[in-house]
Formats: sequence, C-alpha cells, structure tokens
Amino acid sequence: MLLGGAGAWSGCDNDAAEIKLSMPADQRPDITAAIAAKGPVRLPSPTAFNLTPFTSNESGMCTAKAKSSTEGAALATVDATDSGSGWAEFQLGYTFDNSGSGPLHGLVELSADFSQSTSSSTDDPMNSATVSVRFLIKDSNGTTLHDEALVQSGSEAGPRKLSAQQTTLVDAEFQPGIGYYVLLSARSAATSTKGNSAKAGVEIKNCKMSISWLPVESRKATTQAATATR
Repeated sequence: MLLGGAGAWSGCDNDAAEIKLSMPADQRPDITAAIAAKGPVRLPSPTAFNLTPFTSNESGMCTAKAKSSTEGAALATVDATDSGSGWAEFQLGYTFDNSGSGPLHGLVELSADFSQSTSSSTDDPMNSATVSVRFLIKDSNGTTLHDEALVQSGSEAGPRKLSAQQTTLVDAEFQPGIGYYVLLSARSAATSTKGNSAKAGVEIKNCKMSISWLPVESRKATTQAATATR
C-alpha cells in the first residue's frame, strides 16, 4: 500500500534498479532555462519536498512504521519478535520536468541528520535486521543517473547505533522532455526466529537539498574560458 505521496514505489532490498517511480507529468513542476536563470531550487524552504511516499509491511509479531514529510523529516522502523517479520520504506525528494528546449546542468547538494540502529537478540543469521539509505537520481524512463549508498548496516556484526550528519554533492545533466526524481530512498527490515527478536530503524531530520541550475552551453563556455587562461 502506498501512502503519503503521489509517487509509486516498488522496492526490493532498496536496490536502485528495482525502485520504480511514477508521478503524472502534470504533477511535476516544469523547469526551463528561463526558470533556472532565476536561481536554485532550495528545499524544504521556500520549496517543499514534493516526493514523499512511504509504505510498510508486517507479518506475525511485528510492528513496522514509516513516515515521510514535505518538511524534510522521515523514518522507517521495524520491531519483530517470536517469528515475526516486516519492512518499512520511505522516499524523500524532489521531482520535476525539464520542459525546456535544451539540457540543463544541475549541481545537487544534499545534507541531513541520520540516526540508525540495528540489533538482534541472537547470533542466528536467520534472526536479522538491516538498514539502508541511498541517494538517487532517476529519470522518468527508469534510468538511474546516480546511485550512492549513504547508510548500509546489518545486525550480523552485533548491535549498532549511530547518529551523524552527512553531506553529498552531485553534478548531473538533465535532458529536455524528461522527468527527473532526486531523492533519498530508505529501507529497514527485520526477521525474527521463534523466541528471539530483531529491530531495525532509520530516521532522517533536517534534510535540506538545493539544485543550482546552469544551461549546459553556458557551463561549457565557462569551462573553455577557464582552460584558455591557464
């Protein structure tokens, strides 16, 4: 079941190739060279995140929860006991169309506070917990332009709890007539055996994103000028 957003998502172990996104073109903001010239898109203020789907599934003795908000906060937690299992997933990002006549160069900067934890009450590998967060750029044709693992954790190495701020910067080119999705994709999963428990969780706060636009032609001219002066 899809909640909390207009996107559609089918994830499998948070593999970028398996994450399918779909939002009608009339719900994706248009970006043209004229609009880009007015300045960068800054999220969540003054522009709110517009890609915030979340979903979860649980079986037996398990509680799985997921949330994602337009203000830049999200979580996915799973608590499984006594043969219960479940997973929780969310996306947090921005989707748009390059509706101009030419490609746009975009410098995407993302920062967020991450908290994650995984634990298992036994060394049994069948009793496990995992957490993953990826930073992705995908287009409306299903092509993955960027795939970066920001968090990857499992209970096989023992209980783990970590909080940290992460920042990443991506240089991308957006072709005309195509829709784009720039997002964090997160998944927590836990499976327990009889008489045991497993927990997994990830929470994101203060997520901020900016996309600075520059027509590709202008970027090439700037690069050539810089090279000529060396």
